[in-house]
Amino acid sequence: MSEILNNLVIQPITATIVVGTTPISITPTATQLNLYTTAPTPIGGLNSYVQYNDNGVLGGASGIQYDKLLTTTTITNLRIPSTVNMKMGGGTNGYVLQTDGTGNLTWTSQTGGGGGNGVPGGANTQIQFNDAGSFGGAAGLTYDKITGNISMPGNVYIGGILTATVLNAYHSNVSDVANLVAGANVSGTVSNAVYADSAGAAVTAITAEIAGTVTANAQPNINSVGILTSLSVSGITTIQEAIEKFTPNAIAASGTINYNLLTQAIIYNTTNATSNFTLNFRGNSSVSLNTMLSINQSITCTFINTNGNSPYYANVIQVDGVVISPSWVFAPAGIANGKDVYTFNILKTAANTYMALGSVVGYT
Repeated sequence: MSEILNNLVIQPITATIVVGTTPISITPTATQLNLYTTAPTPIGGLNSYVQYNDNGVLGGASGIQYDKLLTTTTITNLRIPSTVNMKMGGGTNGYVLQTDGTGNLTWTSQTGGGGGNGVPGGANTQIQFNDAGSFGGAAGLTYDKITGNISMPGNVYIGGILTATVLNAYHSNVSDVANLVAGANVSGTVSNAVYADSAGAAVTAITAEIAGTVTANAQPNINSVGILTSLSVSGITTIQEAIEKFTPNAIAASGTINYNLLTQAIIYNTTNATSNFTLNFRGNSSVSLNTMLSINQSITCTFINTNGNSPYYANVIQVDGVVISPSWVFAPAGIANGKDVYTFNILKTAANTYMALGSVVGYT
């Protein structure tokens, strides 16, 4: 059978039926009849499902439903490609969509920003904080994006443990009232600490001007056996035993012997003196004794001179190149074929002013 391209239409037919003397008229309504060579395609899915081409047949989209009474379309999931711009009518520039929690959306002005629409508060570089529901800028609390530095004008209060590596801590204290570095609560490395009260196993202060408690050895100026480059003690020092070094000198005593008190406490001349000599007390070649000692400070030192058949002795005493007159127990005269042990206690009473107490004992 060839394809039928047109529909068959039953035209109106008027039939007259006479019953008795009263006529009855019947007029059929025009009826449209469609003929198909195959069965009609069934509608996919459930009622209200929007139809789509499902591999050549109609399919019902359960995620897209149309309500003909409300004339609304409900979409369960909507995905828009990133390359596609989505536009919605209504609203005002800068407005956002707001939900009432039941699915209804309305356009509304955005609140909670320093200037609205997410504009930060405060001045440029100021770090933001929640200021009663709005963005606020903290004056002085700033961030430099180039250096990565944060500037902080106020105090930092830490309730837990602070772990950090600090290059320079000008006042390394957790509680400013006590000016302490709490070793149990601070871990890391402090390169320079102006005040480090407790620096132990939990924290390393590479340079501490004031160190209340230092428990670890191998410090930059303290080696593993506890040798100090220098030590200033304002109170009482108690020791069990002291070992003191001496400086041997194989050059025979004569002329001027410079006594460097910064590094020499005892000098032992091992070669026989060749003439009377001068002892010049100083800090070293670049530091004077006047600089080394403060007023009302003193220093004690010992000089051992070796003599042969001819006894020579120290006949001139100087401080920083200036002759002084010590007070002697017995004036030195030297001892032949023996050793003269000179002991001096030098007291600084004023600037460049000294009192020297000397004694000499000859040993054969």
